[in-house]
Amino acid sequence: MLKQSVSRMESSVISSGNAYASSHLSARFTLAGHVDALLGGLPQLATVRDALEQAQTDWPLLLARLEKMRAALLTADGAIVNLSADGASLAAATAHVPTLLESVAARCAASESTSTEGAPAGWAWASSGVLVPSHDGLQVPTQVNYVAKAAPIYAPGEAIPGSSSVITKYLRTAYLWDTVRVQGGAYGCSLGFSRLNGIASFSSYRDPNVVSTLDTYDGTAAFLRANPLGPAELSKAIIGSIGELDAPQSVDGRGYSAMVRHMLGVTEEERQIWRDQVLGTTAADFVEFAERIEEVAKAGSVAAVASERAIAAANEELPEAKKLVPTQLL
Repeated sequence: MLKQSVSRMESSVISSGNAYASSHLSARFTLAGHVDALLGGLPQLATVRDALEQAQTDWPLLLARLEKMRAALLTADGAIVNLSADGASLAAATAHVPTLLESVAARCAASESTSTEGAPAGWAWASSGVLVPSHDGLQVPTQVNYVAKAAPIYAPGEAIPGSSSVITKYLRTAYLWDTVRVQGGAYGCSLGFSRLNGIASFSSYRDPNVVSTLDTYDGTAAFLRANPLGPAELSKAIIGSIGELDAPQSVDGRGYSAMVRHMLGVTEEERQIWRDQVLGTTAADFVEFAERIEEVAKAGSVAAVASERAIAAANEELPEAKKLVPTQLL
């Protein structure tokens, strides 16, 4: 199983490098991003490789680690149960929840001791407000590139308006599609933005370029300032964003979304405020957002999953302060 896991992840890095590049950057900015990377990003690949080596050399030690993990996960302490069904079925299923919780440990013994093992290094920036941009070239044997650049564009605790979702969707389907996909030849390009942490993250998929794609990302603010939206185009952008916000969901999908909102503390009142802000988006909001997105150009971190040759070629064009630091992955 571990051999298969290593093989799948190595293939995934080559075929879905955009996800790994974005995860690599997200891990720099938030604790949640760091944890996500540990569970499914490049650090997870290293973890699985180490586990495979340990399974071959010291299986009892690995088994003890796995049993400790299972004990930590299967506990009633802090458990959240998510059930989605019609009224009658839900009542019947809910009656069995106490029995389910009684069947697992009330508390994990390992949780009674604290440890800082695995804590993210270099996070002094969180208290000082300073984060030095990184420029990483993640080398894999591939003929295409996956280029990501990201930065927080809202400070922690700062109010993020609903108009931001309209603008980022518009940039994905207009500016980035035209420049990176149509003109640049990449298979795809995206701009991710989280209203929970205020991080904007560009990424390209199966991209023949590196430097020109980064230049496109950095030109986003100028595009917004030079291309004001007319009423028809603005209405289209708002409708597209509302469509994503209120997309139809299956029963289990609605239940999962409700659970996530519960865990994040997002109320229906807050969702309605966000919806109203989306509907109230103006052309002036696009111009104001240019100041925000320009922060990615000024202080964004870069991660490019590409071949050794592509990274070397990019470094010949990039200025000294923005050259990619190569790291061999595969």
